[in-house]
Amino acid sequence: MTCTQLVAEAERRTQEQAERVRAKIATLDEEAWQRTAPGSDWSPGGILEHMMLGNAAYFPALEAAVPASKPGGTHEARSTLFGRLLLKAAGPAGNAPAPKALIPDAGPYDRKTVSERWLSDQARFGRWLESVRDVDLSRTKIRNPLVPLFRMNLVDCVLVLTEHTERHVRQIEAAT
Repeated sequence: MTCTQLVAEAERRTQEQAERVRAKIATLDEEAWQRTAPGSDWSPGGILEHMMLGNAAYFPALEAAVPASKPGGTHEARSTLFGRLLLKAAGPAGNAPAPKALIPDAGPYDRKTVSERWLSDQARFGRWLESVRDVDLSRTKIRNPLVPLFRMNLVDCVLVLTEHTERHVRQIEAAT
């Protein structure tokens, strides 16, 4: 898969994930919105808070990397070893515990405020993806915002953010 193809797929998935969350939230009453979701330590509101904490760590680094990025969207999208390990832990099949910095408070969570902020984050990520459509994401590296000892490339970032979101969207969808 090329970098441009990866970005197009991530753009599609980001929009689709936002729609799935929007649709599910509309079906939840207040008690279900606050109740711990199956397969999670948090309620749907807490899950969105958790994802926003992660976004707040990643977004500044991603946005700062754009000016230094090189053209090359037709190049192969290659992940780093660290990125593959992180993806395995944070993706849909992962069950790694959240770093302390990404653990949301106990709530309660205001549905309108939290969902609007998370949807805004999804839109922000979508705009960032649009800005890197023709970039060689494999060559552009950043320090992991949560574990600065490790470097990762923008392919890793795209995959981790979309797959980690997928993991938690599924948890929200399982809420009753």
